[in-house]
Amino acid sequence: METVDRMKSLLEVNNLFVQFAGSDNKEYAVEDVSFEVRRGEILGIVGESGSGKSVTCYSLLGLLPVNGSHTVNGQARFDQSNLFGLSDKSLREIRGKRIGMVFQDPMSALNPYMSIGDQVMEPLLHHTQTSKADARVRVIQLLEEVGIEDAAKRIDDYPHMFSGGMRQRVVIAMALIMEPELLIADEPTSALDVTTQAHIIALIKDAQSVRDLSVIFISHDLGVVRNIADRVLVMEKGQVVEQGENWQIFDRPAHPYTQKLLAAIPKTAKPNAFQFQGANSLDLLDVKNLEVRYADQLAVDDVSFTMRRGEVLGIVGESGSGKSTLSKAIVRLTQADRGEVLFEGVPLLTSKGEVLRSLRKKVQMVFQDPYSSLNPRMTAFEIIAEPIQLHGLNTDPKSTAKKVVRLMGDVGLPETALHRYPHEFSGGQCQRIAIARAIAAAPQLLIADEPVSALDVTVQAEILELLLVLVKAMNLTMIFISHDMAVVRYVSDRVAVMASGRLVELGETEQVFSLPSHRYTRALVDTVKSELG
Repeated sequence: METVDRMKSLLEVNNLFVQFAGSDNKEYAVEDVSFEVRRGEILGIVGESGSGKSVTCYSLLGLLPVNGSHTVNGQARFDQSNLFGLSDKSLREIRGKRIGMVFQDPMSALNPYMSIGDQVMEPLLHHTQTSKADARVRVIQLLEEVGIEDAAKRIDDYPHMFSGGMRQRVVIAMALIMEPELLIADEPTSALDVTTQAHIIALIKDAQSVRDLSVIFISHDLGVVRNIADRVLVMEKGQVVEQGENWQIFDRPAHPYTQKLLAAIPKTAKPNAFQFQGANSLDLLDVKNLEVRYADQLAVDDVSFTMRRGEVLGIVGESGSGKSTLSKAIVRLTQADRGEVLFEGVPLLTSKGEVLRSLRKKVQMVFQDPYSSLNPRMTAFEIIAEPIQLHGLNTDPKSTAKKVVRLMGDVGLPETALHRYPHEFSGGQCQRIAIARAIAAAPQLLIADEPVSALDVTVQAEILELLLVLVKAMNLTMIFISHDMAVVRYVSDRVAVMASGRLVELGETEQVFSLPSHRYTRALVDTVKSELG
């Protein structure tokens, strides 16, 4: 293989400006951005949602809307050609052939009506004279290379027949089929659990090493970027605020925004101020031999645990481990096939009528995606007031209004936002509304199912702090579900680890984190330690 000059630039972006129609004349989505990508290196671009990192890279490939709703100015020299000066036909010859793209959501990036084999070979058939038979052989080889088992059999399967991690491998194969010189990966691990995330990172690093590939890796997850990038570009509000070698950004950050991002990453145990003090308190929840079966598969397999009043139990595991199904079975959003759930000694799974209504008021839930869990046709006031009215906690409209205003304040939202709709709030603000709705009924048990996984690192830190404050102030008991071991460590008193529907480890948080007994737990902990450096 030809030796690559790693000091030579493959891509040089200079003074890039992107503005969308309807924005203020002084408001740019991307403002005066300049950077380079050297041959054979991985450049990480980090920043929160709205920082301009994805818009920057989409503009390079002409993937922004083509209806005249934006303007792009600047230069982007790819191997001496200015991408912004190319005709559509010339750009198409580069896009997919010399520059590959991996999108964030593999299910959206794949055509549900085409087999994965047809989709992976499509660029090869479009850009070359390769026969379909030869292309099929090449696709099988590449699918095996990216970790698809039984590729010769699975090549004719459709996207819905693969897990999220496997679909992402298919998208990576599609991006690599033409042996590109540059790979742009836009948040390729954000929707994946920690071990699948580690596999995808290793796959991209291996592809980069074997092919002498240059990579732009976009993410809001600094732990992931630290683990993969050679150099790092930090963006805020459309501008580059800092860039440098990996060690410089993570060990000696110069800009306050970079320092803020790094400080928001959970790195420690639960703060002393929020430590559980009720070691001798009575059990609130008792789960006994719970099973949930989907078709012929046990999604939750003989799970038992108890929770003391006022403690936080973290439940951690990969996607498909059964943690969310377990939580939904506890609150009867999913039907359990066997077992018992006792809440203050009352059997929750068999209760009916007024007894069940009373139990539902005492057990509330916060879901992963705040946008889909809120009614888009209801204002923030109506959303928070609904459980108050439903459970008859206030019959006087004035008293209800006062309580809603107080709850808005409790979760850090201004009273002026009461009559806005969900689409008028950010993701973090919507999650605050969802939390306010959950605590409006004055519950005793709060179940938070991946409440921060879709949020930026700084917003995530704010929501975690809010939950800890509310647990202490309201003497709440909380089940906190996550695939992020570092987050679980920060909020939990005890940790339950689930794998393939079974509870494989349960213990005090620091004991589980420092001395994990099960090999699966050790793998989770090692991955987190690797990301934190």
